[in-house]
Amino acid sequence: MPPAHRDTQAIKRCSTNLTKLGRAAIDPLLPFGASAVSAPSHHLPPLLPCSRHLTIRWITECRMDAEQKGKRQPMAKHDHPALLLPGLHRLTLLELHKLAVAPFPEGTRRHLLFDKLATWTAAVNSLNVRGTLWLDGSFLTQKPDPDDIDCVLWNPHWAQASAPTQAHRQMLQRLFDQPTARAIYGLDFYLELPQSDETFHREAYWRGVLGFAHDRITAKGFAELSL
Repeated sequence: MPPAHRDTQAIKRCSTNLTKLGRAAIDPLLPFGASAVSAPSHHLPPLLPCSRHLTIRWITECRMDAEQKGKRQPMAKHDHPALLLPGLHRLTLLELHKLAVAPFPEGTRRHLLFDKLATWTAAVNSLNVRGTLWLDGSFLTQKPDPDDIDCVLWNPHWAQASAPTQAHRQMLQRLFDQPTARAIYGLDFYLELPQSDETFHREAYWRGVLGFAHDRITAKGFAELSL
């Protein structure tokens, strides 16, 4: 199938998904105080103070980036042995360090990536935002110098119902920006905010992406951190 045709189909699928989600997918991200917001109080105020049009475009781009990640064909990539057995493993930052950093005393890149991850999570927590982070990539293999840390943040929400300041919103938007997360924090970052009726399918998708090596046959493990 020609690449252009595949891109067109991907855009159509994203549009279809957004249509199915309807206002329920958009309302949690509308500016705080909007009458259309009907999410539980612990999800308010919204994480990103953007317009309806920008919100739709942002969700579409996130979905397309995620789908393209799953479609990549890294034919020449070599898979190093995984550090975790197949499945999801709930870890703390300290446990992650013992697993993926301490056993590699000469892995300066690993130490740097871990420090950047710790800085990023501390910054998110300092804004009273909570969520669940799935981690994967070459950082969780025996590769001596991994390029980055693959991560998917699930359902971030404000820990307090009171409205955050504009400065806090801007800081969070910067932390969740993909180019910024990669350039400053070494994260290949994806954000997931599924509705309850699509959570199973979105989790199944990412389990398929994170839970297998590049050959798409060899199962491997990935980590979960609570923010």
